[in-house]
Amino acid sequence: HFAKRFHLFQNNSQLEVLSITPPVFNLLRINKNIEAKSKLLLNPLFPTLKKEIIHLFICIFAQSS
Repeated sequence: HFAKRFHLFQNNSQLEVLSITPPVFNLLRINKNIEAKSKLLLNPLFPTLKKEIIHLFICIFAQSS
């Protein structure tokens, strides 16, 4: 069913895009915004997360050997 819809979407992609209502576009824009903000917030955490994960792997590896 999904494949059929996707095929239809490919065939009249321009029509489909035109039929999307502005509220949907707004939602998409808001979504992108939230995504960008969460990335900014999470960025400082990545180095610590990486360290934690590496530490975890070292612990597991040490236990398994």
